[in-house]
Parts: sequence; structure tokens; C-alpha cells
Amino acid sequence: MSRYLEKDFLCSYDLSIGFFNNIGVKVKDVQPLRKVFILKTEEGDKILKKVDYDQNKINFIEKSLKYINKTYPNTMRLNKFSNEENYIKWKDEFYIVMDKITGIEASCTNPIDLEICAKSIAKLHKASKGLKNSLEKENSMVIMGEDLVKSYSEAREDLLEIKKFVCSYKYKNEFDSLFIENVDRYVKEIEECERLLSKSNYNNMKDDEDILALCHNDLAHHNFLIENGEVNIIDFDYSSINLRCVDLSDLILKWIKNSAFDIDKAKFIIDSYDEVNPIRKDELELIKILLAFPRDIYSIIRVYYHKEKSWEYESYLNKFKVKLENDIYRKSFLKEYNEKI
Repeated sequence: MSRYLEKDFLCSYDLSIGFFNNIGVKVKDVQPLRKVFILKTEEGDKILKKVDYDQNKINFIEKSLKYINKTYPNTMRLNKFSNEENYIKWKDEFYIVMDKITGIEASCTNPIDLEICAKSIAKLHKASKGLKNSLEKENSMVIMGEDLVKSYSEAREDLLEIKKFVCSYKYKNEFDSLFIENVDRYVKEIEECERLLSKSNYNNMKDDEDILALCHNDLAHHNFLIENGEVNIIDFDYSSINLRCVDLSDLILKWIKNSAFDIDKAKFIIDSYDEVNPIRKDELELIKILLAFPRDIYSIIRVYYHKEKSWEYESYLNKFKVKLENDIYRKSFLKEYNEKI
């Protein structure tokens, strides 16, 4: 399924002679790779990527990484085009080019990869301290992460609204039935997250410059490339400035959800991060709230009913079933969290 979607996306690229003349790079060959193209050039291999955001987000990413690279160089970097911009707008689409970073994707099952990737994120966050103030002094756009109070409230309201619609369906398919069977439980879980959030130190933490960082927000294993023990972090499409523990919770979730929510693995990630960038007690408490939010379940429900992806029905259904099965382990994990972390 994903290969067909990637192929469709790659077909939307404009690889005309006019396009390549505009980017100012002498291209000898072009090779597809997932949703990007590798450009073989006289200056080495480069990555051509079409993005679904505008120049404001591109400039935010470029300036944020430039700030971070002063003390932590292991990230992707945007190239300048012939127009001296870090993007090109071609036929109302935005494209960026980066030097190709060599390396092997990190493995979620390899404890060495786990440790060095957690430490690399700690270094990234540490290097981004003061970024918000720096961007504001330059009068540059600052993209802040989502407010948890608002996003949890919106998620709860969204589930209740979807429930109204689905209950009105004369015919309900299996996905609808599974949704109706489980939705009340997940609404209650979100309400509990809202309650815990209101009792936490979250409102004070949001304005604390010491724990604000550039958050990657998509810390899946394939966004870490490892070569000779060095980790490079790529794909900052979803990046924003937010509490660093929000990013750390994303790393934990993405690396433990397919291993039965292994509490020891989560602790190992936190301990590895803490060696480089010490974590506060209120951050650990917020991480538990973040992991208590039924993110994977809400995500598949939202994507299905709001038609955010071009997947086949069977793909939606299978993903929903798998997520419901895995969620049993998440609940056990949350019970162990206070004891072991």
C-alpha cells in the first residue's frame, strides 16, 4: 500500500528541463527513494524533496538548524538555490534540496542504536536552548508546538462529534462497530489526561526557557541515520519549538509501541537522554500524561473519519485492530511507569 502511495506522490514532481535549469544544479542522474529523489550531481549526491508547507516554515527550519549546528552539527542541511533562497517555488509547489547523508537507519531492537539516538536527541535539544529568543530578536517566524490543553480538549470534542455521526449511520461497517464499542472508554481516558494536566506544572513549564527546545516531532527510527557510531537526524518537516519532554515522549512512544510497551526500554531511553541533558521531575510527570493520552487510537480514528489519507478500507481496519490490540500493553506500561521511572 505505502509503495503505491509513494509512487503516486513521486509522479507529482515536475522533473522537467525547465525545473532543473531553475534550481541551478547540474544533474547527471535522478533516482527515486520513498517520497524524494536522489540527484546525482557534480557536487555529490543530493536529495530533492517536495514539501507541503510554504517558505515561512522552510525558513524556520533553516534558521533553527543553523542555530543548532553551531554546537551540534549532526543534522540535515538545506542547500541554497541559484536564487540564493533555500527553496524554489515552481508551479505553485515548494521544493528543497539537501546534501545526501549516508548511513544506516537506526533499529528499534538494537540497544546500542537506542542509546545513541536518545543521546543525539538530548544533544539536539541542548543545542537549541535559547533558539526562541534568537529567532525573536531577528524578527523571524517562531513556530510553536501545540498547546496540550487545547489539543486534548479538541480531541475529546472530535471523538464525541464523530460518535454522533456514526451512531446515526443506518449501516455500520466493522470499523464503525469497533469505534462505537471503544469510543466512550477513550473519551474517559482523554478526560483523565485533561484532569492530570490541570493538576500538573504544565502552565508554568510552557514559558520556561530552560526546557524549551526545537522538537523534531517525528522521531521514528528511519529519521536517524547511523555511520561509524555517529547519528545524523533528518526530516524536520514537523519541527516546532516546544517543551523538550514532548519530543522525548514521542521518541519513547515510537520506539516501544511495537515491542509491547516495554517499560525497561522506556527507562533506558530516559536514562540515556538524562546522561546528556538532565530531566526534571515535572517533565517525567508530564511524559506520563503524554503517554497516557491514547494518541495512536485517536490518530487512526481521526484519519479514517476525516479522510486524511488515501488508504483502502481494509488498511484502515487492520491498523485499527492492531492498535486496539497493542493498547492493552500501553495500559500495563502506565501502571509500571510510576514504579520504575
